[in-house]
Amino acid sequence: MAVVWLLLSLFLLGSAEAGKLLVIPSDGSHWLGMKPIVEELGRRGNQVVVVIPEASLSMGPSQNTTTLTYPVNYTKDELEADLADQLNTILSIDMSTDLAKFQVFIISLDILQSFIVRNAEGLLFNRDLMKKLQD
Repeated sequence: MAVVWLLLSLFLLGSAEAGKLLVIPSDGSHWLGMKPIVEELGRRGNQVVVVIPEASLSMGPSQNTTTLTYPVNYTKDELEADLADQLNTILSIDMSTDLAKFQVFIISLDILQSFIVRNAEGLLFNRDLMKKLQD
């Protein structure tokens, strides 16, 4: 209940002082739901920096925010092809047993882990971007 009151007071009362917000979304995250909120925070005077990979399926520049990109070791076409291949693998599995459902779960985790690691390497080993964020 306290969380509801906090959220209501933040959105209804506004803030007297603008803040800084760093957002690092990834494909498959809650970015599509967060984007309007992040843009509204930027519109209200907060300094919002969104950091996204250069190759992305659903992310791009936003209004009222500063968008920074970082290089990754795959292209958007490779990302789409890899996800389509994995989806075909998942759809070819007969889901009638619990073992098959577990196998699909493991494949999904493998896909997610692969992209998280590749994105993290592209982001964290980018000295120029890290310096820019530090400043």
